[in-house]
Amino acid sequence: MCGIDGWDVVLVTTMQDGITYINPILSSPSHSEFEMRFFFSYLNHSKLKDDEEEEFCVRTSPYEGAFRKYMQVDELLDGENGWLDNGTLCIEYGFCILSIQDDDGIWKFNFHDRLFDSDRKQNMIRLEDNRWRFCLPLYAHKQLLKFHSPYFQYNYNCYKIGYGRFKKSIFELFQITHGVNIDDPINGICRFENFSEQVERNNYTSIPIERMRDTYSWKVSLGSEMKNGITYIYPYLRGRWFREVAIHCFFMFLNRDKSKNSTSKFRTYLKPMHRSCGRKIALDTLLDERNGWLSDGTLSIEYGFHVEAIQDMDGVWGYNFHDMVTLEEQDTITLYVYDRDESFKLYPPKQLVYFHSPYLKNRTFACCDLGVSEHTEVLQIAHGVNLRVRNLRLIIPIAKDLKFQNVIRFCERQLIQENLCYRMNYCNKFQIASKYNLNHYLAHLLKNVRDVKRLAVALKTVKLKKMSSEYMKQYPINGICRFENFSEQVENNEYTVIPIGRMCGIDGWKVSLDFWEGYESDGISPFLSCRPQPDFKEIMIRCYFSYLNTDKLENYEYECYVRMKADQTASGRNMRFDDLLDEENRWLDNGALCIEYGFRVESIQMTDGIRMFNFHEKLIDCDRKKNMIAWTLTDLISGGSTPLYAHKQLMKFHKSSLKARAVLEHRITRPDHVVMELLQITHGVNIDGLFLNKKKGQCFFWTVRYINLLILMAEKCMFRNVTNYCQRRLIEQEWQDDRVGDYFKLAADHNLNRYLVHLLKHVGPVGCLAAVLKTLDVEELSSEFMKQCTKYFFENA
Repeated sequence: MCGIDGWDVVLVTTMQDGITYINPILSSPSHSEFEMRFFFSYLNHSKLKDDEEEEFCVRTSPYEGAFRKYMQVDELLDGENGWLDNGTLCIEYGFCILSIQDDDGIWKFNFHDRLFDSDRKQNMIRLEDNRWRFCLPLYAHKQLLKFHSPYFQYNYNCYKIGYGRFKKSIFELFQITHGVNIDDPINGICRFENFSEQVERNNYTSIPIERMRDTYSWKVSLGSEMKNGITYIYPYLRGRWFREVAIHCFFMFLNRDKSKNSTSKFRTYLKPMHRSCGRKIALDTLLDERNGWLSDGTLSIEYGFHVEAIQDMDGVWGYNFHDMVTLEEQDTITLYVYDRDESFKLYPPKQLVYFHSPYLKNRTFACCDLGVSEHTEVLQIAHGVNLRVRNLRLIIPIAKDLKFQNVIRFCERQLIQENLCYRMNYCNKFQIASKYNLNHYLAHLLKNVRDVKRLAVALKTVKLKKMSSEYMKQYPINGICRFENFSEQVENNEYTVIPIGRMCGIDGWKVSLDFWEGYESDGISPFLSCRPQPDFKEIMIRCYFSYLNTDKLENYEYECYVRMKADQTASGRNMRFDDLLDEENRWLDNGALCIEYGFRVESIQMTDGIRMFNFHEKLIDCDRKKNMIAWTLTDLISGGSTPLYAHKQLMKFHKSSLKARAVLEHRITRPDHVVMELLQITHGVNIDGLFLNKKKGQCFFWTVRYINLLILMAEKCMFRNVTNYCQRRLIEQEWQDDRVGDYFKLAADHNLNRYLVHLLKHVGPVGCLAAVLKTLDVEELSSEFMKQCTKYFFENA
């Protein structure tokens, strides 16, 4: 109820004038106040005697009763009155929470539950998410939404909008629409109840301020001071963990006569564990009830704070963008930053942002990608703060997206001065300089060139990155999607689905566009999907998407690694409809939107948790890096061929004869999954299911045959690590007496000496070993095999 779990209906007893009464109450798991409509009814055998009550109730405590009328216990227990049904007391109830007061004292509407009597009044709109199945609906007042928004002008009772992970922001949007003042600066009223008792104990209530920036332990309390024999009381703010804080403070002692309110407003620098104190008032003046400072023994003080800047531990002052300065002066814009399915808001000054960013000019709010701390650093640099950039790969792309050219130049200067890219390889340095037009940094790199060959490789890579289509061709699965008549597809909200064929041995891959709902304007994002695979748990895939512009330098590229679950998609970056449909932006080619794509599946995690490599497609940029070996598997039965691609360095490590070869051809009469699992084991995959015949539902004889085939292939390819792996797993298997001959034959055929030692420990009497050896061709046995058997005969004879 109201989006909160843990509500209970309980009975409490009270004693009055020697009579015991019963009262049902609603117990809340929250310590907030609620305004609610409720219904209780004691059910009687004769329905005419039902005792019911319905009224509004403001709950001032989580455990305060919501039902004001008590019933006598004696009356309920008297069987003639008919209140008990086979000894059971039945109470009917109904609740509807209208509003809730949050920790800041702001009353907010309840959009989580249906409105009271909405079926009859038809005064409610149900809002459902059309993209996220697990997102609960919201309920709002129909008349008010229709009054403020033409979107709700139709007489529908249910609207589907894509809020999904933005539900928190949609919730706040509806609160503001209904007149709730959410984004106030940090302010409130502190009430010091039983003030005279607190004075006697000299221990005043400390009230935490939860909404002050992302800091810790901000508290408002009272202090006392003796001066000229007179005791004075003053309010103060206290915080810690930062070296120094620049803060605007406001305190006001509230009087019953508002014209006598005592106000203090000032700006100060607050050090850790120090106090920022307001105006002082004599204690005798406060305690004298004739002066009007106490209301029922409670002293009330109104406060307001705004942290302007904070000095971090490294001594650098940084602005506070987490709190709004005022609501009256609309001098800030709001940046919504999404991080880990939560929405965060930053409030930079409007004038400076407009001056430095053409992208944000004339906007009141904007939506940004992930990374709250990175966006905060970008804003700090844009406002002139001299920060040391720690994560360059994240800061510069954000600055480019928001078009903060001064931030890009600042990062470029730090690159030159401090060599922040020392961990990057030589090519990546040139790629960053080229991608973000860091001409000064490029000149710096050229001045420090030591190897002309390395420079040639770097420049070749940079040239390749600039040519979007050429870079896309590095991916084994690539192409261009054309969405003809894009404007019509937007109107119909139906986008062309483009199949891309087979990838990673799986059919049914497709690329299309997905609707994306934003704050200022809706948009689309490209996505890759595949039909459900019951054996797969997760697919690790590398994706590349690029919105093609008629000016190739304006192409909007995005490259990422995605862990795609079985029922999910891999999406690219979104773009707004306003930008795509504007002809001046040149995103449409004769009305068609073109998107380049490139994909490669890196690995697949099976339902048993084992992650397998993908050998079906070529490695990315393998033509330039020369880091791949191609296998051509020819099946003698069908005559068809299957290509497989593996990492050259690892294969050369396990087989030295591959150093001078680029293509291997194997003619096999078995399915190619044998070679697939051979390559998986060679690359270090721990395939548990191969030798556990109970999981496979097969007898051990067939498992031994499979192992024999796998070891034969490993010996042919000279992959000794695969043979050792099979030998180790054979040792771990459960012993079966009826398969002893198969065990020894496998060890003899492939010289599995460690496995032979294991077999001799379990073979039993000498006669059993003699019987097994009769089934083998003794002349073909290795000398080591014969030595071990002879030793066993002598020791156990």
